[in-house]
Amino acid sequence: MLAGSNPSLMQQALSAVRNDYSLARLYAMGADAWSLANRFTQMRQTPGFELNGNTGDLTANQDCVINRKLSWLKYQQGKIVPAS
Repeated sequence: MLAGSNPSLMQQALSAVRNDYSLARLYAMGADAWSLANRFTQMRQTPGFELNGNTGDLTANQDCVINRKLSWLKYQQGKIVPAS
């Protein structure tokens, strides 16, 4: 969501929080937390667990410590594009 990868969730979040972008980011983090909670058993049993979350790519180590990798973006000719 931070990188605009899920436009429908972005619209849902923005309408739920009256277009307050900082709260929309919190909404996305809550959606990721919900997804992780629903996959907790899988996360514990799968080495190298990965989830493409709304706030970035999420991974979990053997102790279920969550790490997030953000997608970097840049402006190019007036548009936002991946910085890769």
